[in-house]
Amino acid sequence: MDDSATSAWQVGGVADAVQETEAAARAAWPDLARAAGLPECDYRLDVLRTRVQRGEVRTLLTVEAEGRAPLVLKLARGEAEGWFESQVTAHRRAEEILAGADGLGVPRLLASDAARRAMLMTRVPGVQAHDAMVMARDETTRLDLLRACARWAGHLHRGGTVQFGRVRPDPLLRQLAAWRTGVENGSLALPQPVAFLEALTEVGARLETARGRKTTRVVVHGDLSLRNLLIDGADVHGIDFGTVALRSPSVDLARLLVMYGTFFAAEGDARAILTNAREAALEAHAGRWRDGVELDPLLGVELLRLWQTIPKGRWSRGAMKTHRWRGIRRMMAAVLA
Repeated sequence: MDDSATSAWQVGGVADAVQETEAAARAAWPDLARAAGLPECDYRLDVLRTRVQRGEVRTLLTVEAEGRAPLVLKLARGEAEGWFESQVTAHRRAEEILAGADGLGVPRLLASDAARRAMLMTRVPGVQAHDAMVMARDETTRLDLLRACARWAGHLHRGGTVQFGRVRPDPLLRQLAAWRTGVENGSLALPQPVAFLEALTEVGARLETARGRKTTRVVVHGDLSLRNLLIDGADVHGIDFGTVALRSPSVDLARLLVMYGTFFAAEGDARAILTNAREAALEAHAGRWRDGVELDPLLGVELLRLWQTIPKGRWSRGAMKTHRWRGIRRMMAAVLA
């Protein structure tokens, strides 16, 4: 976390951190505009949203002027060292890969400021895939939207560098071991810790089973949640990239399916919902990596990761976390069945 963000958390709390971050975004605008070569005119900057999560503050401003295409200014504070540079590199790479893809892309990155951790991009139309699915009439419509998201991921995965190798689960196994230690020593507080450790043991065993199997490494999004895909009719745009590393395409597909399943499988037949979602996503993805060698255990890893975002005390969760928690339990049972 950078020093200014740290001081805001320690002295003034969340409200001051939000205010400081939004002010920093406005202060970054003149230099970003010059770097992007924008003409001088009366631009209006408005806060679209600001998110505070685990010591990180991200704000998004809309930038508009009469007769000019709308823009978005994004600024983040408190992120891990090197995160911003990685995100800029990943965004530009995806922009190149998806150039010319029919209805698929990313916002055009106009300028970035590493010192301020700020980016200026075109604003693309659409709503977050999650919101589009919530508003959908039925499961058939939701699955069509999921197919559109998976199609975007498939184009990204096939369009960049592709490497072939063997599954090496050691980094994930070390992560599981760290989570186990945190639960056992009390530093990681979460609901139903015994059930968490039982699921963790099973997921670890499945990772070991996959060891040495053939796999593929490709360009991935790295944080492909339903809120990082914007849908406008048949068009899909990805935002907020998470990594520049080459990884299994199942990394993206697992997160996509987990964020879908834990919300929409909170009610109904969780196993049927997951099966339908998986089949729809893999069909639309149209990749050569559909054997499930890594997808199955990575679904478990993603569920364990999401489990940790649920407050231990039931009265601290609120309606959304309570709904998500129900979905996590139901989907984990379906995945491990």
